[in-house]
Amino acid sequence: MRRIFLVDTENIGTRFIPGKENLGFQDKIILFKNENHTPFVKILQGLNGCKASVETKEMANHSKNAMDFQICTCLGVLVNQYKTAAEYYIVSADRGYESSIEFVKNNMAQGLVIKEVINLKCEKAGENTKNTIDEMLSGFSKKARKEAAAGIKKTQNLCDYHNYLQKVLPIDGPSIYKIIKSQYEQLRLAL
Repeated sequence: MRRIFLVDTENIGTRFIPGKENLGFQDKIILFKNENHTPFVKILQGLNGCKASVETKEMANHSKNAMDFQICTCLGVLVNQYKTAAEYYIVSADRGYESSIEFVKNNMAQGLVIKEVINLKCEKAGENTKNTIDEMLSGFSKKARKEAAAGIKKTQNLCDYHNYLQKVLPIDGPSIYKIIKSQYEQLRLAL
């Protein structure tokens, strides 16, 4: 079955590229970009050797969330064209496509596969981030790794995270904080 990936290059950068080696000639990658997106050349270089076809869509408007709206519109056009003959993946670090996905699934065709993912392996944001946290904290217990990840989801800033760890992991908390603090913001956005 054909897979179509709609990529929000504005916020995902080159992080979506893992998994490109698993794509075939029937698959398609649509890259949404704005005209000021300088790292776009790196994205195209990262896709070298990928068997999937690659198409670029220049963003027509620079208002807030314009790219998200254009991705949703393109999704609707593609589903109208291919129906269930394709699987659809929105590749973005943004969250919030759920309502658009549900609308398309409920109103366009039965049995549609539409998912939000962060890379061409079709991993969801939480899966990849959980693996990263597990790797960073491999010397700690499963419970400590789980609490460290939960704390990232529950807190809004580094100070809150520090306090959370002190409360739930009084022994391991300070060590975990030292490991996580430099990547806290990136991990928080991914979860």
